Amino acid sequence: MNIFGVFYIILSSIAFSLVGIFVKPLLAENNSLSVILMTRSLLTLIILIPFIHFQQLLKRENLREVFFGGLFYFLTTVFYISAVPYIGVGLSTILAFIFPIYIFIFSIIRKEIQFSYTNLAIIVVSFLGLVLLSSNKLQTLDSFIGFSYALSCGILYAVYIYFNKKSNSSNKLNVLSLQLMGASLYSFILTFFDPPKLNFTTNFIINIILLSFIGTFICLFFLIKSIEKIGPFNTSILSLTEPIFAVIFSYIFIQEKINLAQFIGLSLIILSCFLAIYLPMKKEKLNTFKKSN
Repeated sequence: MNIFGVFYIILSSIAFSLVGIFVKPLLAENNSLSVILMTRSLLTLIILIPFIHFQQLLKRENLREVFFGGLFYFLTTVFYISAVPYIGVGLSTILAFIFPIYIFIFSIIRKEIQFSYTNLAIIVVSFLGLVLLSSNKLQTLDSFIGFSYALSCGILYAVYIYFNKKSNSSNKLNVLSLQLMGASLYSFILTFFDPPKLNFTTNFIINIILLSFIGTFICLFFLIKSIEKIGPFNTSILSLTEPIFAVIFSYIFIQEKINLAQFIGLSLIILSCFLAIYLPMKKEKLNTFKKSN
């Protein structure tokens, strides 16, 4: 396996796991979600300028990426950030990252993957992991709301990945730029429902820059580079380190803790996500090998 590809996905995973840590102080200072999202998208677009092929942007088919890709990207971010104040960074990231299970279920429903007892066991294990994770959390309405937001984020992210599978563009950074343009547009629309509030402090400047550069640009740039080096299969497997990093960093930086039951739940979810990615890929490679022989 290409060592640079492994290094890139580790960097991407670390960057993603820090998103909630940058977001939490922004929300704590009463900055509105609409301002955070719009500023993040616009700053990331500025960072992306050297990597954009502008002559390729002026195509009619790119409107699909702006309006639909941008919508999925926007909604995923909205639900993830909305979950953080209720259930914390670590748990929000874990629940948002269960998307491989949703994709697995979508694939079974669409008959892209054949239903089997093994597949049913994967789903049951992931559900058991969710039960253990929520063992001491679903005791208040606020916690329930936070869980709902985070799980919705995971579902939407699965839909977002399905959407991106249909993209024919070879320049993934151009696609990202188009989607960020759409996300900026939807963030502006959100201001009509979530009145903009900006507490323009040094803390805001530092965290919004870190969120845009590390939590968005670095995260997605190295994710794309990893896929180019080691392919989507290996990238998907290695990206399962994201919730682990999120738990570690949320403990180090903002003293969030998880108990033994939640740790076991996290382990079961990571195991089920690994199997949900690995088994279909293994079967697909085996079928391809048989056809070639």
